[in-house]
Amino acid sequence: MDEKYYIVAKFDLPEQHKAEMLAAVKTLAEETRKEPGCDYYLFTQDQTNPQTYSFLECWKDEAAFLSHCQTPHFKVFGEFAQGKRENVVLHKLKQII
Repeated sequence: MDEKYYIVAKFDLPEQHKAEMLAAVKTLAEETRKEPGCDYYLFTQDQTNPQTYSFLECWKDEAAFLSHCQTPHFKVFGEFAQGKRENVVLHKLKQII
């Protein structure tokens, strides 16, 4: 059986890019949630550091995540977000308990 594949992508969003990035994330999230391998796809704001945002993702398996990375909506968002995010950190996780 394939293991679930978890992603946490965290970044800081400067105020001058906030409105346009949130609009782009809304489109990305709507399209991503339609993908067959997506169990959940959340976009969150840190309550201690409100300029810090995270994608919290769960995929059926690694293949589903890799397929997501090839979708037009993912690529469009990636190009759009270039230079608008700071301190980007990507964590690939697996559940142990």
